Amino acid sequence: MGPPLGGYLAEPVLKYPFLFKKDSIWDKYPYLLPNVLAAVSLLITCVIALFFLEEVHPIIKHQRDLSGRILTGLRNLFSCRPWSYNNGLYAAVNSTEELAVELEDLMGEEGNKAEPVQVPSINRKLAFTNQVKLQILSFSILGYVKLSVLAIEPVFLGTPTQKTYGGFFHHIFGMNGGFGLDTTATSHILLTQAIAAICSQIFLVPWIVKNFGPLRSYKLVLTVFLGVFFIMPFSAGLPSILGIGVVIISLWTYALINVLGTTCQGIM
Repeated sequence: MGPPLGGYLAEPVLKYPFLFKKDSIWDKYPYLLPNVLAAVSLLITCVIALFFLEEVHPIIKHQRDLSGRILTGLRNLFSCRPWSYNNGLYAAVNSTEELAVELEDLMGEEGNKAEPVQVPSINRKLAFTNQVKLQILSFSILGYVKLSVLAIEPVFLGTPTQKTYGGFFHHIFGMNGGFGLDTTATSHILLTQAIAAICSQIFLVPWIVKNFGPLRSYKLVLTVFLGVFFIMPFSAGLPSILGIGVVIISLWTYALINVLGTTCQGIM
């Protein structure tokens, strides 16, 4: 949802003059508002994660950390009690033997005397198997592709169309710029892409993976990627309505294969 929101909120003085006045900070910095929204969203997320997400690890979930102490102190203040009332202390770090005993208790083996656990030496190089190396490479490449598309899409849609001279094929395969859309129109298109990604993740991706398997689906993703990225630049040479239609279908297809590729990576 980031790209469409950025387009809707960019240049607020021009789009929403009844809220944002000319010669204000929003006029001087026309792209400040979407960045402020992104920063506030991240701050809210950090606060929620810090104070309200509960620890689920069976060994350390009962320990009191800094966020728990602060949250308890604030509750005490609102309850007219001292800040440190029943605040608790940090739990001591358990030894290997004590951890083993606690794990056995959690597994229903209470009362059994745990023998000292010998911790073997760890060779970290053994973790980097060929499968792990391929996964790292795959995540890196698809992550780069995703960031590149997010950066290039708005530029391509907003770049003015360049006039070309010559025949039909020269018009299509020549350098035609983009579509010359404003930020609002670009946001409309990117919003449809976001909706397509959400619907694909819910309805299409589970069906495709179930019927074709993660490896075959992943190979399909790589093949379709090449077709989408080859066709999209030439859509600017088509008539306006047809070109926009090709771009939208390409972005919908990209939304599907992107979430499908990410899901297949996680499974493999």
